[in-house]
Amino acid sequence: MINGATNLPQMSLILNSRLDCVAIAGILARTFCECTGFSPLESRQIEVCVVEAINNCIIHAYKLHTGNTVELQISTKGSALIFEICDRGDGMDPRRLCDTYGKPFDLDSNTTLNDMPENGRGLSIIQSLMDAVEYTSANNTNRLTMTKHFGRTVGNQR
Repeated sequence: MINGATNLPQMSLILNSRLDCVAIAGILARTFCECTGFSPLESRQIEVCVVEAINNCIIHAYKLHTGNTVELQISTKGSALIFEICDRGDGMDPRRLCDTYGKPFDLDSNTTLNDMPENGRGLSIIQSLMDAVEYTSANNTNRLTMTKHFGRTVGNQR
């Protein structure tokens, strides 16, 4: 275990735009996190975020067309791990990350489990588990950047 060091190795993975390729990226991200000092819970939360982000690329940017690539890059910056998910498909409306944009978790007290949407919660999950989330689209590349700092947890779970 490297335990939050600032000179960690980097990892890059290029995936085919197939949903059956996504799990391996999540497992690699989780294992990388566990080896760098994140708890098993935090590592699994990060795995969920990576899987959600890559699923979004395949489903929304590439419309489930195979033969395209999604790239996962994991690096460090100071006391944080940076996860970048890149694709060259259709871009996302950047307003989806703004606090004022409607969130799928904004449900009223009368909402039942059957009323909850089946889709559209991925970005909200990512935003609730990561410390920072940014989206850019330039030079035919869409990039979702997710940051998780060492020593910070969701809901004081450490």
